[in-house]
Amino acid sequence: MSKANTTQYTAAGGVVVRGEDVLVLRRPGRDEIRLPKGHVEPGEGLAEAALRETREETGYDDLLLTADLGTQIVEFDYRGQHIVRSEHYFLFLLQGDTRATSNGEAQFAPAWLPWDQAEAALTYEAEREWVRRARRTCKGQNSAPAVQLCLSTGSLYTYGLVRVFEMAAGVGFDGVELLVDARWDTRHPAYVRRLAEAYELPIAAVHSPFVGSVPGWPDDQLGRLDRTVTLAHELGADTVVTHLPQAFVGITVTLHGAHHRRFSLPVRWRRLGPYDLLLRDNMAEFERVRQITVCVENMPAQRLLGLRMNAYRFNDLDQMARFPHVVLDTTHLATWGVDPLAAYVALRRNVVHVHLSNYDARSGRGHHSPVDGDLPLAELLQRLARDGYSGAITVEADPATLDAHDPSACAAKLRRALSFCRENLSWADHVP
Repeated sequence: MSKANTTQYTAAGGVVVRGEDVLVLRRPGRDEIRLPKGHVEPGEGLAEAALRETREETGYDDLLLTADLGTQIVEFDYRGQHIVRSEHYFLFLLQGDTRATSNGEAQFAPAWLPWDQAEAALTYEAEREWVRRARRTCKGQNSAPAVQLCLSTGSLYTYGLVRVFEMAAGVGFDGVELLVDARWDTRHPAYVRRLAEAYELPIAAVHSPFVGSVPGWPDDQLGRLDRTVTLAHELGADTVVTHLPQAFVGITVTLHGAHHRRFSLPVRWRRLGPYDLLLRDNMAEFERVRQITVCVENMPAQRLLGLRMNAYRFNDLDQMARFPHVVLDTTHLATWGVDPLAAYVALRRNVVHVHLSNYDARSGRGHHSPVDGDLPLAELLQRLARDGYSGAITVEADPATLDAHDPSACAAKLRRALSFCRENLSWADHVP
């Protein structure tokens, strides 16, 4: 169908839960079972529209919004039009009086069903996905720790994705940070959702590709960020991690003579591109419009002729403070000789995500397990606990430092890392 016949609009709705039951709407006139939702009116916020529509269609007023379930893009053909609908759903708990205070819309007959029955009964797959997300969220609200301890899939990039999930679940991590990379599986939302559900590991964050050579993914950083946000919404993740823009371009130099040589020289590129300008001026607005938290990651020092060089824009603590949300990478800080605890204190108001790994100063190698290296990570974790930090902490190591060639040794290293994190995060509970 041609673009001229395409209609786009935004809708918002809710999954309403009472104990272990979900509220669905029978629609006898169409032989459908649906969830409440409707158009977002001009000037209306997504949560406001979701609450209004849910109240109108169900007849229940005493609803408590407890979580944002994310976004899905739904496409279908209807009466000669191709419809592209951006759906945004929220989780509501029924409070107080369990009776409907009004009859709701006449076309709907509300019914309460257990989780499994509600999912199976719904007519459309997109709405079944909303119930799955709501169920995972409810489970997390009831049992998950305040700090979510996650494993980055990049820590084991030499493994297939299913093996990473299996390892993370077996060790006992609370969630997974998905790094989008050359593995096709990392870019297929339906497959990743199945893994998350099978291993009961939510996707805490999606890391945008840090190279431009990922098949089927945009080459430019702004395009990669945009595509990653879409993927995060499809996975129910509310956080995206992105890197700082590079400040240099490579110029190839060829020396002719007896010994023909070719090498690349970095040249500082002074012109700011669209991605640079977004980070510098418009990140808060981007987050508001896209309904996502974008964490900007501090970057490591590079070496040129043995000298330390800053290859990225905005890559110091003062400039990082300009971003609404920051992910603190401890190995990257170590390459500059910066104490991660001091960096956290400087950026405390901005830090909502941590990439935790250790650094060996003698070898100059980083991304070790948190327990193997020179950084004061125990003190950092204890300070996070004392400050009431409630973001995610991702163990982001390297397959070589985790002994990934030996799965048993790798699992043992990850267990030790996880125990180290939990012990130090609970430290504040034992201090008088």
